[in-house]
Amino acid sequence: MAKKINNCIKCGSDDIRVHDCGYSSFNCGSAKCRNCGNEKKVNYNEGIDDVIDSWNKYSPTVKVHIERLHKRIVGYKKNIKDTKEEITKYTRIFMEEEYK
Repeated sequence: MAKKINNCIKCGSDDIRVHDCGYSSFNCGSAKCRNCGNEKKVNYNEGIDDVIDSWNKYSPTVKVHIERLHKRIVGYKKNIKDTKEEITKYTRIFMEEEYK
């Protein structure tokens, strides 16, 4: 049974070409998206499974990608909240100074 290869991280396509040159001492290979051309090259691999493993580490599953984006969004929301609080704080200070 062949290993499952993740979709392309850039375009989401599942049309990934996996290549292994088949040399015994110096084996190189690559995985390349046929839709957008995104490519991961691998040197010194043991075969197709190593190429797929390398692609899958490079191109995490959609779930992993969504989790990473969610963490970034949560951080951005916190920064926005902190900025709003700072604006409110300095507006109060300004208003107090202005009307003394």
